[in-house]
Amino acid sequence: MNKDSSILINVIVRYIDNVLKEKQRNLEDRSRRNNHRIEGIYENDKESWGDTEKKVQTFFTEKLGLKDVEIERAHRTGRKNDGRPRTIILNLQKYKDKIGILKELYRLKGTNTFVNEDFSRETVAIRKKIVR
Repeated sequence: MNKDSSILINVIVRYIDNVLKEKQRNLEDRSRRNNHRIEGIYENDKESWGDTEKKVQTFFTEKLGLKDVEIERAHRTGRKNDGRPRTIILNLQKYKDKIGILKELYRLKGTNTFVNEDFSRETVAIRKKIVR
């Protein structure tokens, strides 16, 4: 194999690798489509998934004025550290509920509670570059 063939093969391999990584990122973001990340909701010791889900439902009702949000799953992520509450990963049954939550986030202005969309690490990095 000559040098030109080797260079061409390397270029093709890098291209295919980039295409596959982009497809993987896209699939991961699609799987997170109905997810939110919630930060700042108090955490009890030995809090169960059910407890977390109840806290999220109460939060939506009291702080955002939303009732009947259909939650598929709500759980904490990461390790406990220095008394700060861990992030809640929230998976909703309906995309409409996610949009409804996003529309009501203005009510949280000035509080220490934050609700964000859930994206893959790669997408978060890309979005940070764009904002800068």
